[in-house]
Amino acid sequence: MKPVRWCVCLIAMSIWVLPAEAARLYRFEVDGRIILKDHIPVEYTGMGYDVLNSSGMLLESVPPAPTPEELAEIKANESAAAARKTRMEQQQAEDLKLLRLYEKPADVERARQRKTEEINTYIALLRRRIDGLEEKLRSAQATAGRYTKDNLPVPEDIQGEVDEIVSAQNEFRRDIRDRQSEFGRITREYAEQYERLRILQVYPAGTLYEDVDFDRVDRAFQTR
Repeated sequence: MKPVRWCVCLIAMSIWVLPAEAARLYRFEVDGRIILKDHIPVEYTGMGYDVLNSSGMLLESVPPAPTPEELAEIKANESAAAARKTRMEQQQAEDLKLLRLYEKPADVERARQRKTEEINTYIALLRRRIDGLEEKLRSAQATAGRYTKDNLPVPEDIQGEVDEIVSAQNEFRRDIRDRQSEFGRITREYAEQYERLRILQVYPAGTLYEDVDFDRVDRAFQTR
């Protein structure tokens, strides 16, 4: 019978304790006055309030609902954070691709020199081709000139040869100009890769430029 009495006692105690634990008081402010109630009117919930137990101890503080201005600021901050995360992910993808090509900045400089030499070699080849056509052009023009001197029409095959040679030379010259303009693009491209490799020797992939301390990067390379 003792276990039965013990259970009855526990049940009685729980019935007595629960209402006291379940009791809640709400403290909030209206027009500068502190109000304490066993409930909070709906119209005041957005103003913020404290939840107290029956002994007056603070259980929870509910902050006021954000104002429209604060909501706008929160939304702007969230958008900025999301945009920053996207930029970091994109930068990380670019960095990993770069690290697969080069291990250190010196590798970038060697690649730039090789590319520059290739372009210079190709330009020299085009100039030799232009010079090689020059003698053919003079010969064809001299032949055409004899007809012109005698007020005779230049035969189509001779005029066609002149036009073809001039067209070929002009095409080679355009190609040379294109390759020369490529030097500027290559210089910028390799310079950017070189600087990024310097950063990646100090910072992890995905680090944004605005987060880089370039003095720290310079110091790191001065000690190497």
